[in-house]
Amino acid sequence: MLELQPHFLLHRRAYSNNSLLVELLSLEGARYPALAKGVRSGRAQGAALLQPFRPRLVATTGRGEVMTLSKLDVAGPALSLRC
Repeated sequence: MLELQPHFLLHRRAYSNNSLLVELLSLEGARYPALAKGVRSGRAQGAALLQPFRPRLVATTGRGEVMTLSKLDVAGPALSLRC
């Protein structure tokens, strides 16, 4: 069973034909890249959830520098950023 952990999505960019490479920030301050496979395909619902500066519950799998997103859920409303 994968455990969902709170994270913030800092950045996302296209990777391959239908995936995204995202930059995550954990509550402990760890910043790392993760691969969201298949979220840019026409049937996928995940791309709408991957908006920057929104709190998310994330579970990742894999080894090495770049993990793979395996589960994703909304953790709360979007933050209002002010200068």
